[in-house]
Amino acid sequence: MILKLHFLGVLTLFLLIQIGLGFSPVGSRLLAWRLHETLTKTVETEVETVISISPNAIEHLNKIKNGNELYLRMGVKSGGCSGLSYVMDIIKADDIQEDDHVELVEGINCVIDPKSMLYLFGLKLDYSDQLIGGGFKFSNPNAETSW
Repeated sequence: MILKLHFLGVLTLFLLIQIGLGFSPVGSRLLAWRLHETLTKTVETEVETVISISPNAIEHLNKIKNGNELYLRMGVKSGGCSGLSYVMDIIKADDIQEDDHVELVEGINCVIDPKSMLYLFGLKLDYSDQLIGGGFKFSNPNAETSW
């Protein structure tokens, strides 16, 4: 999806170069194609996972996994102080929708619905076994604090 939008941007740039700067059609196409190649290479090298999982969380999830395939659905729902709260659930492979994003993080299949992708990008899942305040913890550097 990013590359499709990116290519549309390059086509728009191609038209602007041709019209605004007076390049010939061949020269502007060549310039737009080289720009497209450069930006595409940059995009491909900067690809990262949507979420990361701490070693403590991986260890706990592997205990739950118990040698089987584990699908962890993560998302956001309405609620909480800021209007959104994080949700997490273990699902079956059959429950994965066609438009879900699935990524393998340290042997754990993370399933994210398209509406939650924007909110979960950069999220770190951690786990603590403390008696008070223990369990899975979501920390997202992109989230705004709420009071």
